[in-house]
Amino acid sequence: NYILSNTKKKNNRSSVVSTLVSSCLIEKLVKSYVFNYVSCFTGFKNIGEQIIKNEIDFIFGFEESYGYLKNPCVKDKDAVQGALLICEMASFYKSINKTLFDVLNEINDKFGEAEESQYNIKLVGQDAKDRKEAIMNRAYSFNLSSLGSYKIKEILNFNIGLNITKNTKIPTGDNLVKIVFEDDSFIAIRPSGTEPKVKIYFSLIKDKKDCYKTDKIKYEFINFLYDFKGTSLFLDNILVERIWGGNYFKNTLKKTDSDTKYGELWSVSGLLNNSSKIINKDNILLSDYYSNHKELFDLRSKRLW
Repeated sequence: NYILSNTKKKNNRSSVVSTLVSSCLIEKLVKSYVFNYVSCFTGFKNIGEQIIKNEIDFIFGFEESYGYLKNPCVKDKDAVQGALLICEMASFYKSINKTLFDVLNEINDKFGEAEESQYNIKLVGQDAKDRKEAIMNRAYSFNLSSLGSYKIKEILNFNIGLNITKNTKIPTGDNLVKIVFEDDSFIAIRPSGTEPKVKIYFSLIKDKKDCYKTDKIKYEFINFLYDFKGTSLFLDNILVERIWGGNYFKNTLKKTDSDTKYGELWSVSGLLNNSSKIINKDNILLSDYYSNHKELFDLRSKRLW
């Protein structure tokens, strides 16, 4: 926003470059200044390639994870340029009695506030490759018309170079699936090129009337991805002996026949030395089940419910 508001458009080739998994607000912002927006595959090398091709007048380039470039003499992410730009930007807005946060709020008021988040599925063990293929094949098969209250505008499969919704060709060259909603929010999924994980990118416009809307959509997509069948885990109760314990769990709750002075009942425990057993999973310890299926347990920690 700062760069575009202080840049004169040279010609119809004046462009900002970013990646397909960067914020859904970028294109809206760039086009509001009547500049071109060019999106490319993930990785700053692809932004650099746009400069080398010399088909555009490069104004600014950046990617979702990190990396900024204004002066194209480097043709790669440049932290020095980025740091200096932030200082210059903060100084400019201070001169007109605004903070960076003030300007960010102005952008959100104009285009909608996007919640940007990422969910990583770590791939470990001997079956890591098979799991990655299974997850991505599930993503390639996505063909729903909506997720929750988000209506889908188009589904882009860059693995086969096809806009599934419109049945038209698109560029290919990355194992990326991008689901674009009618408000230009999106979900994108791809295997990481540098780490053993599958990465899911969420860029979702918030709903002021429904603060849980974005969480619901994340849960629905991950639920689709794992193809959950509503399996429930039934856990045994763990009774813990305490000096203040009595016969309540035996006589009143009928949880035991023992005369041991139990003082606590743990409904769910993942402690390594005192873990719950999963009754409908051959009494496997919850701690062991977690170690082998961590992807099923980190939804809450990622605030997806």
